[in-house]
Amino acid sequence: MGEDGSQAGGGPDGRRPTAPGRIVAGVDGSDPAHIAAQWAAAQAHRRNTALHLVHAVGTTRETLFTSEETIRLVRSAGERLLSVTRDRLTARFPGLEVTCELVSSGPQEALRGLAAPGETLVVGSRGQGGFGSLMLGSVGLGLVSDSPVPVVVVRGEPADGTGRPVVAAVRDEDDRPWAVMAAQEAALRGVGLRLLSVWGLVPQVGGVVSLLDGSGTAAGRHRERIESLAEAVRAELPGPAVEVAVEPSASAAGVLVDASREAVLLVMGNRRSGRTLGPSVGRTAHAVLHHAHCPVLVAPAPR
Repeated sequence: MGEDGSQAGGGPDGRRPTAPGRIVAGVDGSDPAHIAAQWAAAQAHRRNTALHLVHAVGTTRETLFTSEETIRLVRSAGERLLSVTRDRLTARFPGLEVTCELVSSGPQEALRGLAAPGETLVVGSRGQGGFGSLMLGSVGLGLVSDSPVPVVVVRGEPADGTGRPVVAAVRDEDDRPWAVMAAQEAALRGVGLRLLSVWGLVPQVGGVVSLLDGSGTAAGRHRERIESLAEAVRAELPGPAVEVAVEPSASAAGVLVDASREAVLLVMGNRRSGRTLGPSVGRTAHAVLHHAHCPVLVAPAPR
């Protein structure tokens, strides 16, 4: 089975038992949103859970300036989009429970408002109108930076997952929550987990700290911390094989983007510094979300 998970299972009537933690996906009619909806359906199928499709028409603030007939046509088009998308996905994944919702608010408000604990939001990386501004402007930045639940940004055509690991970007022991989340995603797919940490070059007087580490160097101690994190993940979820990789580089984003070429999913946490005003994500996450070659799952920042 490929990453799209198109081979479906289920009971004698074709239905699959529904588990908590539904997948909520935004659709807007664009190709990236359609690809994201397919990824979301495959993810819901893997989890034995429901898929909820959302289309935000954004008419809440337009009622004073737009005729009732125009608003009716916009809503009617949105309902058709949801219906067609649902039919395509249920044809591909028989037995998958798919529900639809048309909302009058904007996309960021709609998705954030619908996300309940244990659920996952899925969006395309770009599109047209509505959800189309995701990852290109304030809507996407606000959603990823402030969502209380994980957000998956699906970039490009998800590749066949055969043999490709889930990659988790980690820095220290505080990253254990999303390292475990990444292990769960690897277990769902029957693939390995790669804990990837970037050890930055540190300028020094007269040169650079050597990254050809020994056990007594700072780089060596850093690797020991990541190995300890790996052991904690193995103890909590012993299913997938866990590999540790520590890469020397001055650009964490560059290493992660390169790693995404061979990954089925890249998992990272939102490390907000707390020093910025308004919606924000860390610089590394921001760059990866724009340039990754596979879907990116961003775990919410600690509250």
